[in-house]
Amino acid sequence: MLGAKALELIRELKRTPDSLPPYNDATVRQVLQEVRTLFEANRRDVVDLDASGVGGSLSAAVWVRHAGIERNRRCLLAYL
Repeated sequence: MLGAKALELIRELKRTPDSLPPYNDATVRQVLQEVRTLFEANRRDVVDLDASGVGGSLSAAVWVRHAGIERNRRCLLAYL
């Protein structure tokens, strides 16, 4: 699911409100990899949109992935 690992980081913080949990490097790396994957998919689709000039549903997919990138970014900033 889109953003599941980022949400996991936030829930981890919420479980221990009185102290900071140990830094979860593995999950942070997974979130960053998801962001890279979404970004590359968007980049490919934008190039295709520019080349074809058509793609209403494709542009919707780009917006959804971009929203996922922004959500992951906000979660990572809150976690750090």
